[in-house]
Formats: sequence, C-alpha cells, structure tokens
Amino acid sequence: MEKKVLKAYPSAEAFLKEADQFDKGTPVYVDSDLGNGSKGEEVSKEISQMGFTNIYLATGYRSTDFGPLPWLKGIVGKAPPWSV
Repeated sequence: MEKKVLKAYPSAEAFLKEADQFDKGTPVYVDSDLGNGSKGEEVSKEISQMGFTNIYLATGYRSTDFGPLPWLKGIVGKAPPWSV
C-alpha cells in the first residue's frame, strides 16, 4: 500500500505560497468558507489557473447550492476522503 501524506494549511495564502512544490495532479481540497469573506469557490478557480486538475470543494452545503464550477472535479462533504 502506498503511503499518502496529508498537508493542511491555515489559509489559502499559505497554500498558494507553497503550491509550486506539488504535482499538478495532487488532489486539493478547499473549504467553501475560508473566513474573512474569502470563498473557496474563488480560491479554487485560482488554484485551477495554476494548473491543478484534481480540485474539490469541501462543504456542508449541498452541491445544488452552488452554480456551475467547471474547474472543480467535485463538491464533497467535510469527511476526509479516506474515511468515506
């Protein structure tokens, strides 16, 4: 079994500063509500423009609560992907 490493960031800015060290195929999970009025929907688009292709919006809201977000691979709940 291949070992996986989880890297969590306290803010979008912290991730963006280190984003270049990750393969563009790395799964990136962005919370919808990032605090201070920042929305994960907007930050995830910026991450997509950097070349990342496996971006997920993590939220407690239903996927139907959002408009089209074609840069996302999916909208998921807040449970970690290995526990689903």
